[in-house]
Amino acid sequence: MAIPRLEDVAAIVTAQFGPLSFLGKSEYLHQWDVRAVGQLLLRTSIEFDRLITRGATREAAAQTLSAAKLGLPPAVIKALSSVVVSGPELVIRQIRLKDLTPGMVLDEDLVSPKGIRLVPSGQEVTGSLIVRLNSIAAGVGVAQPFRVQVPTLTP
Repeated sequence: MAIPRLEDVAAIVTAQFGPLSFLGKSEYLHQWDVRAVGQLLLRTSIEFDRLITRGATREAAAQTLSAAKLGLPPAVIKALSSVVVSGPELVIRQIRLKDLTPGMVLDEDLVSPKGIRLVPSGQEVTGSLIVRLNSIAAGVGVAQPFRVQVPTLTP
């Protein structure tokens, strides 16, 4: 395989917005030209990352891409199955409204003292949500404490 030139890199980057299909190509990457390999690696990485960020495990993401009939070579699917996926780990904490910060995720429905649901479980906390909740707390109130998921980076 040749060393990519600037034109090749531009073609690889541009192809990330096109359709994802490598049907009809050899399963042996060494037979592909540099642009096709670059497009394969970039597009496959983007799709794999999209699946992971939506909650799929690496095995499930690799299986989804394999089952999608995109013509991905078996070696690429095998490599994806062994990728180490790391990122923020979520720790559950019980807090009060004054301790709520952007980036936390509600681990339970946020309710008023009378049990009326104010915000559903799973909602990511934003600055505007905190302002809105403080306003509600001054009126009808917010049942406290409540559980949140706090992202912590793993080493």
